[in-house]
Amino acid sequence: MDPMHKFERVIKIIVAVIILVFASLLIARIAQAQMSPYDDELSQQLRGVRSPVLSADGRFVSYVRSTTNAATKSVSSDIVIVSVSDRKDVTAFPGSAPRWTADGAEVAALPTDIAWSADRAVKFVLSRDRDGAQLASVRDGMTTALFRCACSLSQLSVDRAGTLAAFVRSSNTEPPDVWTIALTTGATAKPFTRVNARVVLEALMTEAETFAVPGVNGTAKPMRVIPPASLERGHVYPTIVRIVDSAESVYAFDDRAQLWSTRGSGVLLLRVRDGANTVDTVHEVAAAVDAAITRYPWIDSTRIGLFGAASHSAMVTALLAPPTRFKLVTPPR
Repeated sequence: MDPMHKFERVIKIIVAVIILVFASLLIARIAQAQMSPYDDELSQQLRGVRSPVLSADGRFVSYVRSTTNAATKSVSSDIVIVSVSDRKDVTAFPGSAPRWTADGAEVAALPTDIAWSADRAVKFVLSRDRDGAQLASVRDGMTTALFRCACSLSQLSVDRAGTLAAFVRSSNTEPPDVWTIALTTGATAKPFTRVNARVVLEALMTEAETFAVPGVNGTAKPMRVIPPASLERGHVYPTIVRIVDSAESVYAFDDRAQLWSTRGSGVLLLRVRDGANTVDTVHEVAAAVDAAITRYPWIDSTRIGLFGAASHSAMVTALLAPPTRFKLVTPPR
């Protein structure tokens, strides 16, 4: 080939690559521009997902899908059966506790965080630590990690052959969905349902950061920090301490936390110890908040609210007792 033609061909290839890169960036920018802040309208479209259960033969997954009526605030639950082969809904009917008979003919035990292969040679375990959650297999005392993420994993189900697992996965920016993973091929976990696809595609969620804070007896524990969506350098913002009961709740999707972020507040997601209404735990929460204030200059230390479940009432009362700088607030919904 003529050297000049070679040169022209190389130039054309380079130009084509540049055009392709710019086109990809433009498409990504347009897609992001079509998203909007997470708001009440999107929040009301959210559907709950829980209790995935595989049929014994691994051909179907049943799960519970819950929908909230925005007008009446009532929640309805349906059991949905989905074909594994094509991921199409087979049927759906009202209910909240899917169970399969041993022969797999109809909708066995509800899912837990531990499941076994039919010959009980392999145990599958969902576990949680300071950095998120993990699905692992245990055979002859040897543990093999299958899937790990800075997320919440719960409600594990495995088919009789031990070849396919289903579980609920969510993260601070992803509402819950059923995920599956092939256990014998080294495949990666993939979303199986897309019940909140519209919210995921339309909402600009605020990413969370993990921050290790001091716990009782000097042990570190994770706090997830969600800054205000409108964060600007040099500004300070009110911050809500969201007290949760379980490790997975620190990493799970939190509808309120995302709404608070959209409305200009920071959120600190912190798990309390078992036996939450104790003096040690009160000191632990206070120390964790102080550590966050030191680390994040955007936190307004004069405007800190506490939000927890009813079971935390005694702890919250103790934290609010004088002389304290914490304030009881009613966060926007």
